Amino acid sequence: MNYSVLLANQQKRQNVSLKHLFCFAMFCFWQMGFIYFVGPSLNIDGRTPLPMDMDNVTILIVLAYVFAIVFMAVLPQYVIWACRITTAATLVSAIGLFLPLGEDALRLLIYAQVFGCCFIIGFESFIMINYFSEKSVITHLTVAYGVAVAMISMVQNDFTPIAFPHFRVLIVIAVVMLLVFFSRMPTGKEVLPRYVTKNDGIMKPKKLLFGI
Repeated sequence: MNYSVLLANQQKRQNVSLKHLFCFAMFCFWQMGFIYFVGPSLNIDGRTPLPMDMDNVTILIVLAYVFAIVFMAVLPQYVIWACRITTAATLVSAIGLFLPLGEDALRLLIYAQVFGCCFIIGFESFIMINYFSEKSVITHLTVAYGVAVAMISMVQNDFTPIAFPHFRVLIVIAVVMLLVFFSRMPTGKEVLPRYVTKNDGIMKPKKLLFGI
Protein backbone atom coordinates (compact mmCIF):
# COMPACT_ATOMS: atom_id res chain seq x y z
CA MET A 1 0.00 0.00 0.00
CA ASN A 2 3.00 2.30 -0.29
CA TYR A 3 2.30 3.07 -3.95
CA SER A 4 0.92 6.57 -4.45
CA VAL A 5 -1.89 5.48 -6.77
CA LEU A 6 -3.12 2.90 -4.24
CA LEU A 7 -2.94 5.41 -1.38
CA ALA A 8 -4.85 7.97 -3.45
CA ASN A 9 -7.51 5.41 -4.31
CA GLN A 10 -7.85 4.40 -0.66
CA GLN A 11 -8.39 8.02 0.39
CA LYS A 12 -11.22 8.38 -2.12
CA ARG A 13 -13.25 5.56 -0.59
CA GLN A 14 -16.27 6.54 1.50
CA ASN A 15 -16.99 5.54 5.08
CA VAL A 16 -20.74 5.26 4.75
CA SER A 17 -22.85 5.54 7.89
CA LEU A 18 -25.03 2.63 8.95
CA LYS A 19 -28.26 4.52 8.33
CA HIS A 20 -27.23 5.23 4.74
CA LEU A 21 -26.19 1.60 4.29
CA PHE A 22 -29.70 0.61 5.36
CA CYS A 23 -31.02 2.97 2.69
CA PHE A 24 -28.77 1.35 0.08
CA ALA A 25 -29.83 -2.13 1.19
CA MET A 26 -33.43 -1.24 0.36
CA PHE A 27 -32.47 -1.75 -3.28
CA CYS A 28 -32.17 -5.47 -2.59
CA PHE A 29 -35.62 -5.56 -1.01
CA TRP A 30 -37.15 -3.43 -3.78
CA GLN A 31 -35.63 -5.47 -6.59
CA MET A 32 -36.29 -8.94 -5.19
CA GLY A 33 -39.65 -8.04 -3.72
CA PHE A 34 -41.10 -6.35 -6.78
CA ILE A 35 -40.00 -9.03 -9.23
CA TYR A 36 -41.68 -11.56 -6.93
CA PHE A 37 -45.03 -9.80 -7.37
CA VAL A 38 -44.87 -9.57 -11.16
CA GLY A 39 -46.47 -12.77 -12.41
CA PRO A 40 -47.32 -16.44 -11.93
CA SER A 41 -43.96 -17.66 -13.26
CA LEU A 42 -42.30 -16.07 -10.22
CA ASN A 43 -45.18 -16.41 -7.80
CA ILE A 44 -47.77 -19.16 -7.51
CA ASP A 45 -50.77 -16.86 -7.63
CA GLY A 46 -49.37 -13.75 -9.36
CA ARG A 47 -50.01 -10.85 -7.01
CA THR A 48 -49.99 -7.91 -9.37
CA PRO A 49 -53.49 -6.51 -9.92
CA LEU A 50 -53.51 -7.68 -13.55
CA PRO A 51 -51.80 -10.40 -15.64
CA MET A 52 -48.33 -9.52 -16.94
CA ASP A 53 -46.74 -10.60 -20.22
CA MET A 54 -43.63 -12.40 -18.99
CA ASP A 55 -42.03 -12.26 -22.45
CA ASN A 56 -42.04 -8.47 -22.20
CA VAL A 57 -40.69 -8.67 -18.67
CA THR A 58 -37.82 -10.90 -19.83
CA ILE A 59 -36.96 -8.51 -22.67
CA LEU A 60 -36.92 -5.58 -20.25
CA ILE A 61 -34.63 -7.45 -17.86
CA VAL A 62 -32.14 -8.29 -20.64
CA LEU A 63 -32.17 -4.74 -22.02
CA ALA A 64 -31.65 -3.28 -18.54
CA TYR A 65 -28.65 -5.54 -17.85
CA VAL A 66 -27.02 -4.83 -21.21
CA PHE A 67 -27.65 -1.08 -20.94
CA ALA A 68 -26.17 -1.02 -17.43
CA ILE A 69 -23.01 -2.86 -18.54
CA VAL A 70 -22.48 -0.54 -21.50
CA PHE A 71 -23.15 2.54 -19.35
CA MET A 72 -20.61 1.49 -16.70
CA ALA A 73 -17.98 0.82 -19.37
CA VAL A 74 -18.50 4.08 -21.28
CA LEU A 75 -19.66 6.60 -18.65
CA PRO A 76 -18.56 5.36 -15.21
CA GLN A 77 -18.38 8.92 -13.83
CA TYR A 78 -22.12 9.33 -14.36
CA VAL A 79 -23.23 6.13 -12.62
CA ILE A 80 -24.47 7.96 -9.51
CA TRP A 81 -26.42 10.44 -11.62
CA ALA A 82 -27.92 7.55 -13.59
CA CYS A 83 -28.98 5.96 -10.30
CA ARG A 84 -30.51 9.22 -9.08
CA ILE A 85 -32.49 9.75 -12.28
CA THR A 86 -33.60 6.12 -12.50
CA THR A 87 -34.65 6.02 -8.85
CA ALA A 88 -36.57 9.29 -9.17
CA ALA A 89 -38.35 7.98 -12.29
CA THR A 90 -39.27 4.70 -10.61
CA LEU A 91 -40.51 6.62 -7.56
CA VAL A 92 -42.90 8.49 -9.84
CA SER A 93 -44.04 5.20 -11.37
CA ALA A 94 -44.48 3.68 -7.88
CA ILE A 95 -46.65 6.60 -6.81
CA GLY A 96 -48.61 6.15 -10.04
CA LEU A 97 -49.60 2.66 -8.87
CA PHE A 98 -51.94 4.35 -6.39
CA LEU A 99 -53.90 6.13 -9.14
CA PRO A 100 -57.09 4.74 -10.73
CA LEU A 101 -55.46 4.05 -14.09
CA GLY A 102 -56.44 1.78 -16.94
CA GLU A 103 -54.80 -1.60 -17.41
CA ASP A 104 -52.40 -0.45 -20.15
CA ALA A 105 -51.13 2.50 -18.11
CA LEU A 106 -50.77 0.30 -15.04
CA ARG A 107 -48.75 -2.24 -17.02
CA LEU A 108 -46.41 0.51 -18.23
CA LEU A 109 -45.80 1.60 -14.63
CA ILE A 110 -45.02 -1.96 -13.60
CA TYR A 111 -42.70 -2.38 -16.58
CA ALA A 112 -40.93 0.83 -15.51
CA GLN A 113 -40.39 -0.69 -12.06
CA VAL A 114 -38.96 -3.87 -13.57
CA PHE A 115 -36.57 -1.95 -15.83
CA GLY A 116 -35.42 0.30 -12.96
CA CYS A 117 -34.79 -2.68 -10.66
CA CYS A 118 -32.65 -4.49 -13.22
CA PHE A 119 -30.88 -1.39 -14.53
CA ILE A 120 -29.57 -0.40 -11.09
CA ILE A 121 -28.65 -4.00 -10.27
CA GLY A 122 -25.57 -3.61 -12.43
CA PHE A 123 -24.54 -0.52 -10.48
CA GLU A 124 -24.90 -2.06 -7.02
CA SER A 125 -21.55 -3.90 -7.09
CA PHE A 126 -19.92 -1.01 -9.01
CA ILE A 127 -20.78 1.40 -6.19
CA MET A 128 -19.55 -0.91 -3.42
CA ILE A 129 -16.28 -1.67 -5.21
CA ASN A 130 -15.47 1.88 -6.29
CA TYR A 131 -16.94 4.04 -3.53
CA PHE A 132 -17.09 2.09 -0.26
CA SER A 133 -14.27 1.58 2.21
CA GLU A 134 -13.57 -1.99 3.28
CA LYS A 135 -15.34 -1.36 6.60
CA SER A 136 -18.43 -0.03 4.84
CA VAL A 137 -18.55 -3.03 2.48
CA ILE A 138 -18.34 -5.50 5.37
CA THR A 139 -20.97 -3.62 7.38
CA HIS A 140 -23.27 -3.42 4.37
CA LEU A 141 -23.03 -7.12 3.52
CA THR A 142 -23.33 -8.39 7.10
CA VAL A 143 -25.70 -5.92 8.78
CA ALA A 144 -27.67 -3.81 6.30
CA TYR A 145 -28.06 -6.61 3.77
CA GLY A 146 -29.26 -8.90 6.53
CA VAL A 147 -32.19 -6.58 7.23
CA ALA A 148 -33.10 -6.38 3.54
CA VAL A 149 -32.89 -10.15 3.08
CA ALA A 150 -35.07 -10.67 6.15
CA MET A 151 -37.68 -8.35 4.62
CA ILE A 152 -37.54 -10.31 1.35
CA SER A 153 -38.01 -13.52 3.29
CA MET A 154 -41.07 -12.08 5.00
CA VAL A 155 -42.56 -11.18 1.61
CA GLN A 156 -41.72 -14.36 -0.26
CA ASN A 157 -42.54 -16.92 2.42
CA ASP A 158 -45.89 -15.47 3.49
CA PHE A 159 -45.19 -15.30 7.22
CA THR A 160 -47.57 -12.36 7.04
CA PRO A 161 -49.57 -12.34 3.78
CA ILE A 162 -49.08 -9.03 1.99
CA ALA A 163 -51.46 -7.90 -0.73
CA PHE A 164 -50.24 -5.75 -3.61
CA PRO A 165 -51.99 -2.55 -2.35
CA HIS A 166 -49.98 -2.81 0.87
CA PHE A 167 -46.82 -3.89 -0.89
CA ARG A 168 -46.77 -0.78 -3.10
CA VAL A 169 -46.53 1.33 0.07
CA LEU A 170 -43.39 -0.60 1.04
CA ILE A 171 -42.03 -0.05 -2.47
CA VAL A 172 -42.47 3.72 -2.21
CA ILE A 173 -40.72 3.78 1.17
CA ALA A 174 -37.84 1.63 -0.14
CA VAL A 175 -37.34 3.75 -3.27
CA VAL A 176 -37.41 6.99 -1.23
CA MET A 177 -34.71 5.58 1.07
CA LEU A 178 -32.68 4.52 -1.96
CA LEU A 179 -32.98 8.02 -3.43
CA VAL A 180 -31.72 9.47 -0.16
CA PHE A 181 -28.64 7.25 -0.40
CA PHE A 182 -27.85 8.20 -4.02
CA SER A 183 -28.35 11.88 -3.21
CA ARG A 184 -25.67 11.58 -0.54
CA MET A 185 -23.06 9.90 -2.73
CA PRO A 186 -20.45 12.10 -4.48
CA THR A 187 -20.34 12.31 -8.26
CA GLY A 188 -17.75 12.99 -10.93
CA LYS A 189 -14.72 11.29 -12.41
CA GLU A 190 -12.38 12.60 -9.73
CA VAL A 191 -14.07 10.60 -6.96
CA LEU A 192 -13.60 7.30 -8.77
CA PRO A 193 -10.44 5.25 -8.11
CA ARG A 194 -7.87 5.22 -10.87
CA TYR A 195 -7.05 1.80 -12.23
CA VAL A 196 -3.34 1.07 -12.31
CA THR A 197 -1.35 0.72 -15.51
CA LYS A 198 2.07 -0.74 -16.31
CA ASN A 199 3.59 2.73 -16.02
CA ASP A 200 2.71 2.85 -12.31
CA GLY A 201 5.40 0.22 -11.65
CA ILE A 202 3.36 -1.78 -9.16
CA MET A 203 4.65 -5.29 -8.54
CA LYS A 204 2.30 -8.21 -9.18
CA PRO A 205 1.17 -10.07 -6.02
CA LYS A 206 2.72 -13.38 -7.15
CA LYS A 207 1.72 -15.39 -4.09
CA LEU A 208 -1.89 -14.25 -4.39
CA LEU A 209 -2.03 -15.07 -8.10
CA PHE A 210 -0.41 -18.46 -7.51
CA GLY A 211 -2.93 -19.23 -4.79
CA ILE A 212 -5.85 -18.31 -7.03
